[in-house]
Amino acid sequence: MRDLPTINLVSLKLPDPNYYLPEFSRWQQVILDSPNLETLHCYADHRLGLDMRRSGKKFPAIRELRLEAVSRYMNSRIILLWDFSNLSVLKLSGINLKSFFKDLPFEKLSSLREFMVRVRDYQPESWVDEYLAPCINAIVRLEVVDIRCPHPHKLLPALEKHKLSLQVLRLAHCFTFRASQVTVEDIEKLRTVCPYLDELVLDIKVAEDAEIEKQKEKDKKDLEFQGKLQSILKNSERCARALFHQSSEGSGQGDETSISDPR
Repeated sequence: MRDLPTINLVSLKLPDPNYYLPEFSRWQQVILDSPNLETLHCYADHRLGLDMRRSGKKFPAIRELRLEAVSRYMNSRIILLWDFSNLSVLKLSGINLKSFFKDLPFEKLSSLREFMVRVRDYQPESWVDEYLAPCINAIVRLEVVDIRCPHPHKLLPALEKHKLSLQVLRLAHCFTFRASQVTVEDIEKLRTVCPYLDELVLDIKVAEDAEIEKQKEKDKKDLEFQGKLQSILKNSERCARALFHQSSEGSGQGDETSISDPR
């Protein structure tokens, strides 16, 4: 690796460090010594960039970055070592989005043209509202969106911003969550508001009118049941407190009687 020419290196893929990656820190230097590097595919190992924090160096401004997770966690401070000014393609697979966006403002990714995310089944469904939708809103002009996450239909309002640039849209839901539902009207709206859409893949359930009404009725009954349950719990707590109070008063009166009895 000492003699590896880097001046003409434009693409680099690093293997999973959990298997075997010799002289890991040396690969960091290879990246730093590759001014023409455009594509980097690596695993979000906590060691990548760890030795650069004190030096203040940054990775080159690459065009395409693909990060895959080795574990559920990653060092959020390492994200600051990346230069996203020229980034147009970002692919995240199994990445902890909370750590990734902790120190990275959404605006840093405004130049993206292609955005691919694979949220793993065990990762929180709240990430859709907290990170994915705001990130899509911050991007200026998306052309390709490929996202697998819980309840992907929640991204539809944010995607309307890119209706004149969007060419490929792929949405899929995580199988461990209840299948997301979109209506025929949602699909028709996508077709009409995105005139340049060439590819549309929706791996999510299309609900019919009767099914939507049935789900609404079920949700309504669930809310009513939860309300009744809360009322019962409050009444039970109130009765328990009253009984405890009466018991305490009765016990106090008995004590006073036994004390005042001269015999």
